[in-house]
Amino acid sequence: PPPRAGAAVARPLTLLRAASVAAPSAAAGASDAELARRERLISLFRGGASKVHSALLSALVRRAEDDPFAKVKTLIQDLIERLLKEAESEANHKGWCDKEAALAKQKRDYAAAEVKKLNGQQEQLEAQRDQLQIWLMDLAMEISDINGTLDNATSIRDEEKTQNAEAIKNATDDKAAVKQAYDILDQYYKTAANEAEGTSLAQTSAKAHRQTPEAPDAGFDSAYGGAQGASTGILGMLELIMADYDDLIADVTKAEKESAEAFLALETKLGASTAEKTVAQGERSKALDAAVVDLAAAKTKMETEQGKLTAALTELLALKPACFDGGMTAAERKAQREEEIAALNQALCILDQHGREGITC
Repeated sequence: PPPRAGAAVARPLTLLRAASVAAPSAAAGASDAELARRERLISLFRGGASKVHSALLSALVRRAEDDPFAKVKTLIQDLIERLLKEAESEANHKGWCDKEAALAKQKRDYAAAEVKKLNGQQEQLEAQRDQLQIWLMDLAMEISDINGTLDNATSIRDEEKTQNAEAIKNATDDKAAVKQAYDILDQYYKTAANEAEGTSLAQTSAKAHRQTPEAPDAGFDSAYGGAQGASTGILGMLELIMADYDDLIADVTKAEKESAEAFLALETKLGASTAEKTVAQGERSKALDAAVVDLAAAKTKMETEQGKLTAALTELLALKPACFDGGMTAAERKAQREEEIAALNQALCILDQHGREGITC
């Protein structure tokens, strides 16, 4: 970068110190006109020094008091030239400082805006990630509850199916046993009845053709045909028992069918719910993976932008000693220098009035 803005000020002051070699006072033996001009110079320099706190004009007061006018004039001309060069140098330096500071501020502001935006994105992604994790835990619990409900219902249904099958088998077996007994008794009673009827006919025919005197009565007019009167009650009772078994089998079969249908409906409903939640679980798992990837990318970009922001702030701090720590602002130095140059030009005008008419300062 160009030299610091205040560096050129030292050169005019150095010039004054170099010109301050002890010399006889120029005021001795001076005319009244010269004394008046010298007083005007002294008053001009003191007034300017007080107005803008100029060390340069303060130093010129002593030169105006003691040095010859020619020497003072040469010194003032040199000072004006050097102040103009200082102004040019400072303008170049200020331009460089303004440019570098503007670039650093632009980088700082851009990086700060990016950091702010990324902070917002990161907060949103973190909230999204946390919400997805909660949803996934809820879905996992819901699916587990559904599976538990289905497992429990399946266990109950299997047990119920086994019991119904056993009840139907037992009823069928028992009915078959009763049916077997019924068939045996029915056959017995029918056979006995037929035999009794045949014996009775034979005995009647024998009596009709008997030639010998009657033998004593044995007490039976016909062959025994079984308890035909009781057979109707026994067989009827067995028919009722078989009918009860038929009703039991029908009831159990109906109950089994209804239970199977109810279980199928529950299984279908729970299966559909599980499938829906499984699909949602897959989609949200993908969304969670994407959010985690995006969050990692946002954090990486955040680190990059924070590095840029730190670099821009470091650059601004580095510019401060060269551009902003001169004790005076550029505007203040410019105003002071303009006052000094104006005072020096007016001093030249005062010095040039000697022996010349029509010059007003």
